Amino acid sequence: MASSIYIRRRRPSCSDLFIMAVKCAPLSLTASLGLEGWTLFPGDYHLDMPLDVFQYSGVALGLIGAILVSQRSAQHRRWGFLLWIGSNVLLISWTIGAAAWGLLAMYAVYSVTSIMGWRNNRDPEAKPA
Repeated sequence: MASSIYIRRRRPSCSDLFIMAVKCAPLSLTASLGLEGWTLFPGDYHLDMPLDVFQYSGVALGLIGAILVSQRSAQHRRWGFLLWIGSNVLLISWTIGAAAWGLLAMYAVYSVTSIMGWRNNRDPEAKPA
């Protein structure tokens, strides 16, 4: 009687699943969008459009602004709100160029709330009555 060889497969870890998702998701996403031949990996992506500079600069300003707004110092919060206002201006420019009208509405509202936050934090000694 021939002996059977059993190969026990190990259970995939979270890192295995993440690697599979990273390798497979861009392929299925690009195929479903009809973008065969495009890649979504950052190493292969080039800033072909000047609008990408607005997008990535806006994201960077927004992240730095979020860090500053979370600080206890009123001066840091004021600078954070100013960075958010600048971020919103850049991202609104990007959404107009990309014809992303839903995002345009969202960033317009974010601009209003950022201006309100800046006004509320501009002078810590003078509180509105």
